[in-house]
Amino acid sequence: MKIVNIIKDFLFPNKIRCIFCGNELFLDTEFCICEKCLKTLPYLTNNICEICGRKVVGEGKICNSCTNQKLLINFARAPLLYTKTMHKVIYGLKYKNAKYLAEPLSKLLYNFYKSTEEFNDIDIIIPVPLHKNKFKKRGYNQSELLLTSFLSTNKVKTDIVEKIKDTVSQTKKSYLERLTSLDGSFEVKNKQAIKNKNILIVDDIFTTGATCNAIAKELFKANAKSVKCLTLCNVAYDYKNL
Repeated sequence: MKIVNIIKDFLFPNKIRCIFCGNELFLDTEFCICEKCLKTLPYLTNNICEICGRKVVGEGKICNSCTNQKLLINFARAPLLYTKTMHKVIYGLKYKNAKYLAEPLSKLLYNFYKSTEEFNDIDIIIPVPLHKNKFKKRGYNQSELLLTSFLSTNKVKTDIVEKIKDTVSQTKKSYLERLTSLDGSFEVKNKQAIKNKNILIVDDIFTTGATCNAIAKELFKANAKSVKCLTLCNVAYDYKNL
């Protein structure tokens, strides 16, 4: 390759593309997302449940699910709705070894975290842990990768909670079954570290809240002061059929 082409490729790289639509980007494009996709992202804004963060139908402040079966966590928040587009991106990160997606998604999530006042009191940030069997198979924990941009806070701890049961998929279970099926699946390894602390659990998707609920249960047993949940996406619907 001629030296001029090497310099050209360095100054004007042509392989940087939007993580959603695949269009070519400039080097300094925010979150590695093109302007069009950034404007059309499915942001979660108004009419969200004060507890779980899902969309609320009507004028109430609490969704049907949380009215009938309250979660243990203090509350959950997410910047985006879980749409087909978000499913494609998160699926790639989790199951297709597309780890390059983690950095821009982490920046987006961190930006939301910094702009959310309810997170100002957080002492410790933990990723949802994977069971050792799943970690061995996948080779990485996507929830840990989503915390890349959070490392500068010096609040990220990956040795607080361990998943001790290799549970099966929750997709075919009902809302109430999910809330209880993960009981006893997690264990707090460092109880002294979380005593009287405000804990933030970070994951990719919030559906029923079963995972965060199961972890929160163990954290509160270990005398955590509060437990909040932050995910990249939250489902757009309310669980009406309990």
